[in-house]
Parts: sequence; structure tokens; C-alpha cells
Amino acid sequence: MQDGYAFILICLLVWSAVQTIRFEKKLNEILDAVKNLQAEKPSATQVKFYNKGIEVKNMELEQGNDLALDVKFFDAKNVEAAVEGIQWILGDPGAGSLEVAADAKTALFKPAGQPVEFDIQVKADAKLGEGEEFIVGTFSVKVLAGKAILVKINGVAVPHVEPVPEVPAEPQA
Repeated sequence: MQDGYAFILICLLVWSAVQTIRFEKKLNEILDAVKNLQAEKPSATQVKFYNKGIEVKNMELEQGNDLALDVKFFDAKNVEAAVEGIQWILGDPGAGSLEVAADAKTALFKPAGQPVEFDIQVKADAKLGEGEEFIVGTFSVKVLAGKAILVKINGVAVPHVEPVPEVPAEPQA
């Protein structure tokens, strides 16, 4: 009788081991599929610009003021995502200077002096690890003239001309 119990116990142990191996194999397949899915899709799909913590899409900047910008990257579910190799690009180099911080997530634009419209772009690699898949964000800037501090009136001398008196027309017969 004990041989029968021993046989049943051995069968249960073998069955349990087989189920554990099947479960581990299936779990590894799922983990591999998730890894492949992550490798195929870029993590970041959106670029957002911030000024003093507030999201901005464009900016009008008065002469004499600088513009501080932060950039953040987000995935398709609007969750902040990591990127590599962040680059800032000033669309019009004559518009001013762009000082980029060491972490490349913030920059300070200083206008050159003339009213101008241009774009600032941020480019980054959204595919972490091997390979590249770039994401680009564009921010429009309009530098306005400063406030008026001088009124200048130009004049031209115009000689005074006396009006010519009208001669009455002779009546016609």
C-alpha cells in the first residue's frame, strides 16, 4: 500500500516540476516579447517647452529681455520619457545667442538687438541604446522692439504761396 502512495507522490512531484518548467518558459517568452516591443518603439513621442514651469508653445519677447526655456520629453501616454543626445538649434544665428546648460535640458536665449521672428529647435534621440530615432520639437520666438523712449518728428520747409485770385469770366452773348 505504501508503494501506491509513493508512486502517487512521485507522479505529483513530476507533474509539478513539468508545470513549473512550462510556466517559466511561458514567462520568459512574455518577457522577451516585452523587451522586443520596448526596443522597437521610441520612448519619447512629444517635446514640450516650459518657461518658469509653465508649458509654452511660442513667445513674444520684448527687446532687453532674455528667454529661459526648459525642455521635457513625453511618451504617447503623456508620461515623461528619457532621451539621449539633446541638441538645441537656433533657427536664425543672427537673432542672438543660445546658452545651453550642461544637462542640455535648459537654455537661455539672449536677443541680439533687432526685432526678428525665428524658431528654436530641440532634437534628441528617442530610441535609447543602439540605433537612433530622432524626435524634434520647435518653439517659435518673436523678438519685439522695446518700448518707445523717444519721439522724433521730421519736418520739411514748404514755401508759402499766395493764392492766385480768380478772374471772373466774361459773360457770353
